[in-house]
Amino acid sequence: MADIWDNLNTTKLGDDPGQLINTQTRNIHLEKKNKQLLSDVNLINDASFRTDSGAIPGTGTIKTATVTDNTKTDLIRPVAGELWVLNSISADVTNVGGTCTYTFFMTDGTNSIRWFYYQSSGASPVFQADGDFPDMPMYFDENIAMQFTVSGTYDSVQMNGCFLRIR
Repeated sequence: MADIWDNLNTTKLGDDPGQLINTQTRNIHLEKKNKQLLSDVNLINDASFRTDSGAIPGTGTIKTATVTDNTKTDLIRPVAGELWVLNSISADVTNVGGTCTYTFFMTDGTNSIRWFYYQSSGASPVFQADGDFPDMPMYFDENIAMQFTVSGTYDSVQMNGCFLRIR
């Protein structure tokens, strides 16, 4: 294995190096001969804000997905080495014609679970307003993506989620 510092030497903290760090470190064995390497990995993770469970500065984003039918659609599907937290979520509905049902899922790509649904006839529902909305924060990583469906009468729904990168 090449020296981890050589493999990361052109990387800056502002580059959002999470996936690169994950690629460089995922095959390191937890054994005595790797003690110094593990110490270096710990320092790299500390320096890149990957260990404090707080948001990585400059990584907040609004993810959007637009649907015109009841197709199960990804809102966020993190890549390897990423961990995202959902901060808030809402929708913008065009030509709503009655009550729409919004259903949210967590999926591992094979199996999915429904974790919340909401019914509204409004054009801009904000889902946290409902007392049944799950406790926040909600985390998504390379193994768990967030999907949604919208049933009812409408022309289109743009789902909007505010996410912050944790790792």
